[in-house]
Amino acid sequence: MTDHSKIIDLRKKKIQERITKKKVMIDVVSASERKDLQQAQETIFMHEESTGKKSKSSEREKNGSLMAIGLIGFVFIVTLNLASAIGKGQRIFSQVSHSTFSGYEDLLNGGQKIKQGNVGSAKNFFEQAKQSFAAAVEEIWFFQKDAHFEGVTSIVDVGASLSHAGLMATEAADIVENLKKKFSQKDVPLDQDITQLEKLSDSIDQDLRRAIEGLESIDQGLMPANYFEKFTSSLTLLKKTQSKVEEILGIIPGIKKFLGVGRNGPQEILVLLQNNDEIRPTGGFIGSYLKIQTDKGRIKEMKLEDVYDIDDPFKGVIEPPEEIKKFGTRWFFRDANYSPDFAVSGKKALWLYAQETANSKENKPQTILAINQSLLGKMLEITGPITLDSLKYPISSDNYREVLTYMIEAKVDGDADPKKVLKNLFPILQQKLAAPDLLTQIEKITAQEIVSKNIFGYSNDEDIEHLFTWIGMDGKLQQTGENEDYLALSMTSFGGNKSEANIRQILTHSTLIEQSGEVVDELVIERAHLWSPQLFAKIRNLLTPFNLKDFPDHLVKILGSGDNKVAVRVYVPDGSALQNAEGIDIEKVATHTDPETQKTYFAFDMLTETGKIKSITLRYTLPFLVQANPTSRYRFFIQKQAGMKPVTFIKNIYTQPNLKLLKQFPEKLKKTNQKIHIEYELNKDEYLATLWGKGGE
Repeated sequence: MTDHSKIIDLRKKKIQERITKKKVMIDVVSASERKDLQQAQETIFMHEESTGKKSKSSEREKNGSLMAIGLIGFVFIVTLNLASAIGKGQRIFSQVSHSTFSGYEDLLNGGQKIKQGNVGSAKNFFEQAKQSFAAAVEEIWFFQKDAHFEGVTSIVDVGASLSHAGLMATEAADIVENLKKKFSQKDVPLDQDITQLEKLSDSIDQDLRRAIEGLESIDQGLMPANYFEKFTSSLTLLKKTQSKVEEILGIIPGIKKFLGVGRNGPQEILVLLQNNDEIRPTGGFIGSYLKIQTDKGRIKEMKLEDVYDIDDPFKGVIEPPEEIKKFGTRWFFRDANYSPDFAVSGKKALWLYAQETANSKENKPQTILAINQSLLGKMLEITGPITLDSLKYPISSDNYREVLTYMIEAKVDGDADPKKVLKNLFPILQQKLAAPDLLTQIEKITAQEIVSKNIFGYSNDEDIEHLFTWIGMDGKLQQTGENEDYLALSMTSFGGNKSEANIRQILTHSTLIEQSGEVVDELVIERAHLWSPQLFAKIRNLLTPFNLKDFPDHLVKILGSGDNKVAVRVYVPDGSALQNAEGIDIEKVATHTDPETQKTYFAFDMLTETGKIKSITLRYTLPFLVQANPTSRYRFFIQKQAGMKPVTFIKNIYTQPNLKLLKQFPEKLKKTNQKIHIEYELNKDEYLATLWGKGGE
């Protein structure tokens, strides 16, 4: 047996030793009834989990681009391909002239051209389809009052609606392409294009609704049996397409407000610049922020500010929450991101900003974004190095972290304006990112960073907040359902240094399902501080070309050599009860209920000394049972902390012989005897589900 296996077995034994056995009454059903119920529940389980109904992590992987309206064209290819099958070979539809079939063929070809990105050709095909269906209407006019041929007229009407929707989709695609070109043209307004997209989307929605009504009006009894399934699937897919278009219509008001389009006027937006080398619940310490004004679809103004420029002059006394009291008895804007739920932190940040700037005449923003420092590195990867007049060497994705940290913390540009280097960098970066050939890369990286939880958004405006939720950047903690386990770690650095950059973390989460149905979780947090003389030498070599050569002890500690100190909150299902702890005195682990997130959390401090490894283990019972009667589910959802570098995550599920694994999601879960195991780099939220039945039968 390997050392790792011995550790796992020892952990399992410890968990079992700490459980108080409970007698649970189980409903008794006949073997045949239990088998029928089990089969039915297996089917429901696979449908719900595989279609993503309960796979909440998939909700966070929506495309983050505000130009999502351009996806309409792509969606249509699927619908149009299936729609063309409706008319093929059906006896009642054989009365329709060649014009109708030509129309559907043109629809199919138009959809294929959209998929290939050839909007011009697609438009020609949709126009031909429109003409074909118009001709078909003329040819079958004498059937329209004959009940036996209602299906004929309906399918022609459906084709006409789809061809018009296709034309509108190509117009939308043209506008999106035009927007991309205008993106790099300074001061060119985008409001008319965005408004036109809204009108086209509404027109497409109406066309799809008419097409759905037309298909539903067809007498399916006249249809050959072998075409019934194709007809049903076409109708289902058409409804899904219409639902997607309806979704887009639902977010356009938020887009218009966010970008200051139409009657909404200019929009004031705050952007928190979070340094995730100094970890905080929503990503990192707020050292700076951007004040942005959008108008007519464009960024009209953008100014970078030092957070201390409003914190230091503020004389008001705002009592901080318990999590912030480590930093003092007053609460400031820089510590606004105290909750891992960005809907909570974002709202509080807007409020604190309004308090600290109450005497200014500026319009108080109602929308706030948060981005982590790591996003800057991603953007520098696509723009290439940036040269500043004040530096002898370009800033790049390879050195930006070390250069900016050194210059700001050492106050190279003087005490009065230590963040001058950032103020010089951002306008140049913004200009470079406006290059038209970079837009696709920007969209891709933005979407990836949203999934990786490095970009969040909150707004007091319901339409903009709905937009953020649809995109998947609202940063809310997930609400858990029945028999659903949950885990989220929230760490707040209070060591005053950037040592989080040198921390590597392993989380091992083991679940034991006892014979009684009781569920016990064990969480092992292992953090290694990897600062070394070799790493310091590498940093010195990076900074030498910039003539940054002075390294006093206090600056070296800030750069990452100092001990790593974090306040940890472990969020678990509401009602969970701590049983035991290792690596820390259990008396130093406080149990709280967070009413804002509806979670229980365990709070404690964790110190990882330079060059060492620290491990803390918590064991706790969950507030639900897993009993096979005839089946039972165990679901688990883990949310990655915003800004946290990828974490090695290990998940184990142990059961007793009285339980048998029936189904699992995802399928890659490894099953051996009474253990399920999965291991991966945690760079986004993850979800798994299992369905259990009675064993030993």
